[in-house]
Amino acid sequence: MNVLEKAEKALEFLKANENSGKSHELQAAAGTLGRCLGALGSRSNCARHYANLLHSAAPTLLLLASNDSAEVRLVGDEALNRAVVGGFAFHSHKTNIVLQNQIDCTRNARWIRAALSRICLGECWLRPGVGKIRTQAQKLFPKLSQIVRQTTEVPLIVEALENNLPRILTALAEYTTDEEIS
Repeated sequence: MNVLEKAEKALEFLKANENSGKSHELQAAAGTLGRCLGALGSRSNCARHYANLLHSAAPTLLLLASNDSAEVRLVGDEALNRAVVGGFAFHSHKTNIVLQNQIDCTRNARWIRAALSRICLGECWLRPGVGKIRTQAQKLFPKLSQIVRQTTEVPLIVEALENNLPRILTALAEYTTDEEIS
């Protein structure tokens, strides 16, 4: 069984059992998915497979990373970290786009924090040129503003913003103008 097939099987298992309270079962599947996504992301010839699988897996991994159970959150965080770090070698723009699309005012604060803490790791994603996501970055601040206005979990959102905004603002300041931020 190749890496892609293993990742797809692990994702199917996680989707079928994401509400299960059995963290040991989730841990094995999430670990496999994270390792396989990381391996696909670290290969320059697997861009399409990595992007498609990450797009499908991100909501499931973020759901695990925002679970009420600390054990399940840990499992989700570890798998998400492996998937994201593997992808930054060759596919950082795709990884950032997928994660930014998961930031939504309808999600809980843990979900938003998990996604927000993994985007913009490195400034290269904002430079002008092919494969860069300046337009998505410009849409991030209106999303964050809407989240702050509509959330009931203000302390958690403020903590997530406090920990991540300096990094994001530094990257944005280097490659965008005030007029570009809508």
